[in-house]
Amino acid sequence: MSVQSTVSTSGTPSGLLEVLAELRERLRGEKYCAQRLLRVSLPAELNKTPLEIAAACRESERQIFATRDSKFTLVGFGHSRRLSTNNAEQTAAILDQAQQLVAGSDACWLGGCSFAGNTGVGRWQAFPAACFVLPLVELRETNGFCEVAINMYAESYAQWQTRLEAIDQLLGEISAIPSLTPARLPALVARRDTISLREWRELVMNALEAIRGGDFKKVVLAREVELRLTAPADPFSALAKLDRQNNPGYLFALTSGNDHFFGCSPERLFKQKGHQLVTEALAGTVRRGLSGDEDAALESRLIQSRKLVHEHQLVADAIHSALCPLALQLSPVSDVGVVKLRHIQHSYQKVSAILRPDVSVGQLFSSLHPTPAICGYPSAQAKAFIRDHEHFQRGWYSGVAGVIGAEHAEFSVAIRSGLARGDKVWLYSGVGIVRGSNPVGEWRELESKLQLMLDTLLPHAH
Repeated sequence: MSVQSTVSTSGTPSGLLEVLAELRERLRGEKYCAQRLLRVSLPAELNKTPLEIAAACRESERQIFATRDSKFTLVGFGHSRRLSTNNAEQTAAILDQAQQLVAGSDACWLGGCSFAGNTGVGRWQAFPAACFVLPLVELRETNGFCEVAINMYAESYAQWQTRLEAIDQLLGEISAIPSLTPARLPALVARRDTISLREWRELVMNALEAIRGGDFKKVVLAREVELRLTAPADPFSALAKLDRQNNPGYLFALTSGNDHFFGCSPERLFKQKGHQLVTEALAGTVRRGLSGDEDAALESRLIQSRKLVHEHQLVADAIHSALCPLALQLSPVSDVGVVKLRHIQHSYQKVSAILRPDVSVGQLFSSLHPTPAICGYPSAQAKAFIRDHEHFQRGWYSGVAGVIGAEHAEFSVAIRSGLARGDKVWLYSGVGIVRGSNPVGEWRELESKLQLMLDTLLPHAH
């Protein structure tokens, strides 16, 4: 795919509708050329956040990804190109291909991968093993600077025309935003836990027995909750609400057909910019306290508990081992800190590296995913236990969600996430099981981790 970028940053930024219409007119003056990426972009002043605009454009195909530091948000409408695979062995190659295809441009892909590298089955059948989309239209906010871009790529003249019609449809949706009534989030009709507390106890006891037997040192077990609502779920509006509340997590929603995979994850898999890499160990969890004193006491337990320190150390050690063959320079082990979220707090340790020049984004993914924080340690044995014992298909839960550009990539670990289809939502959360884990305590931790998305999707449930 050849790349031609036409970028203009001159002049005074104007509103989204005016900017997109101008970019649309620029394309009219361009000669159609098959299999060429033409990118046009302009700065814009937005009177709503990118996520609020995504929430309002309900008729368009949408993808969103926002970093947890709120410095980068990318909203994609429609698609110019899609890369996907149903083969776990090809996932890393898809990531490398995506990066190569936008070389020389500022375009970014949005997408993700499943936990186990499998193509979707059952309720996950709309999601392949991995899928990345090059948006047709994108809104990008970087350190407060907003930009609108069109990534035009077509394999035939008919497809070129279809892309233009999709832009016209989006222009119509954007022009209607001021008259739209804000979406009212649906109410809960029924909740069903797909595993009971009794079954959970048995599952954890089986895991502890395997740990005592030396099969592995840690396994992360998850739970699924099914919700039935009074109306179709609206994860885009829910994430826009979290964004307004300055929630410190990666926000993502990825659409496939009529299904939406979405979440608010506190965890970074990695951020790569050139040869620089930043990743982290985020493991060991306690809930937030109801008072300042209780919160501080729980934080002390998080730092001092042998079981929680052991759980965190397994993750940190595994990340260092995975990066050693890929790095020219690896940061010294830093102090363990604490990340406090609304309902829970985690042990946190930053890891940075200077990568060897030949290391690709696909190699990084293969080396770091799945981390012991969402799978266990050793990975292969823990993964096999999950496959054989968990009561549901993880699909993209605890996979990855992120963006890939020509010189950079950033992925979150897709936890605290859910799948929405019509009036049904499936929410997921997991806990690390190590020697000393208590089944009831872990069940309560799962509930705490679910609470953020329950509060966001069902604000009237309490």
